Amino acid sequence: NDSIAARDFEGRLILFNQSFAQITSRLFGFLARVGLKTTDQLPEPHRRRWENVLRKIVTEDIQHHQEFCYDFGNGDIRTYDLKINPTKRDGKITGTVEFTRDITNQRQLEKMLSQYQFMVTAMADSVSLIDQNYIYQIINPEYLRRSGKKHDAIVGYSVAELMGRETFENNIKDKLDRCLAGETVHYREWFNFAAVGDMFVDVTYSPYRDGQDHITGVVVNARNITEIKQVENELRTAKEFSENLIASMQDGLSVIDKQGVHIDVNPAFCRITGFARDELIGVGPPHPYWPQEEYPAITHAFENIINLINSEGIELVFSRKNGERFPVIITPSILRDSMGNIVLYFATIKDISDRKQAERIIVDSKNELQQVYDSVPIMICQLNPDRKVIEANAYFRSFTGWPDHPISLSEKACGVLGCINSLDDPRGCGFGTHCKICALRLAIRDTLKTGHKHTGIEYKTILIIDGVKKDIVLLCSTALIQKNNQKVVLLSMVDITERKQTEEALQITLTKYEILFDTF
Repeated sequence: NDSIAARDFEGRLILFNQSFAQITSRLFGFLARVGLKTTDQLPEPHRRRWENVLRKIVTEDIQHHQEFCYDFGNGDIRTYDLKINPTKRDGKITGTVEFTRDITNQRQLEKMLSQYQFMVTAMADSVSLIDQNYIYQIINPEYLRRSGKKHDAIVGYSVAELMGRETFENNIKDKLDRCLAGETVHYREWFNFAAVGDMFVDVTYSPYRDGQDHITGVVVNARNITEIKQVENELRTAKEFSENLIASMQDGLSVIDKQGVHIDVNPAFCRITGFARDELIGVGPPHPYWPQEEYPAITHAFENIINLINSEGIELVFSRKNGERFPVIITPSILRDSMGNIVLYFATIKDISDRKQAERIIVDSKNELQQVYDSVPIMICQLNPDRKVIEANAYFRSFTGWPDHPISLSEKACGVLGCINSLDDPRGCGFGTHCKICALRLAIRDTLKTGHKHTGIEYKTILIIDGVKKDIVLLCSTALIQKNNQKVVLLSMVDITERKQTEEALQITLTKYEILFDTF
């Protein structure tokens, strides 16, 4: 297929083959013939250049060698190798002979080979080629890096020599033989490499075939997947931890898809509802633990969760398998994918039967205590750190004439009582002329400051009750209590006005008798 042509000393054709005629016709558009001076057929500046080349060859006795490409259009670009040598007879140069070869396919193959070699060289995988005799033929740089050896210490040596006879016979030979028989072998294993230490490696043995499709060796690709293995181990550990955590939860856990169908439930959920896991998985609303009479409330809450309206704790009533109703708190959450799309919903379900029972007991106890609180014939009230009344029993309200409304109780104690001294100043109780020496006020302040109890305090003052001034004496006591993380003074008062008046009258009578007796 090579193009061959011979020229005389003047550059005229004296001999050529069919390939030369085809190339010149295709390249330059003229028909070759004996006696034709081909340079005359070329346009300038090509004619002058090739005349100089031919002249230099015959005058200086040199060879000319070059490669050139020609674009024939439609993507057909050909590469040619051109050699021109001088011809001699009896030691005298008589002309030239040229050889032109189409090397397009060769260059394409060389380019592909170069790209392949670059890829193999740049690969992070370890790659080697082992022949039918288990001898290393080719290795890439990553293989050298892991082994810590020189190229010449590996290529040309057998696997048994490098890996050890026992390792070769027990672990490697069978895989190589299976691959040489046409099987692609794949496995994963931990390896200890001399230069880099332990690696978890994904290994593939692939049959290597020659141009006739005969298997002549094995390509071994070893990919380092240590990080993947570590991530897998971490994920496995995390999954096991999550599963154990979910399984050990005292609260129920329910996972549903976007249609509300159960995907998963934990053991606690089954224990709480009484339904087995198989009775719940794959079941959509209405769920078997929804009491029929609670459908409207549950459906409304369920739709709010699906529509992202409510994600706080929701109190509902569920039904156990045996028909028993019980209160629960549901705390829903959403799982999204990396794009932010909702994948599924999950919720914790807490059985609050015990809490509700405890709340009922507390409410009942509070009601009982309130009844006692309101029925004792003693004025009792609670004062905040500003000495304002925040709560009072029925007897206190009855005595002071304040209505049964908590908003009305927001004045200081003596102001609520109607102490006339609180009217001395627009600011009320504590700012009057005699407030600074008020025994009750001083006792309340000390209790708030030190926590000391005070008992037997006689509080004498003039109260304005229903618009009428009235002298009164109250026997008071103070104690500090905690309410809603706040210091509160518990103030109790007994009206001893009549007793005091009786005592004073009795004292006057006794005094009269003593005077009378003294006169005898």
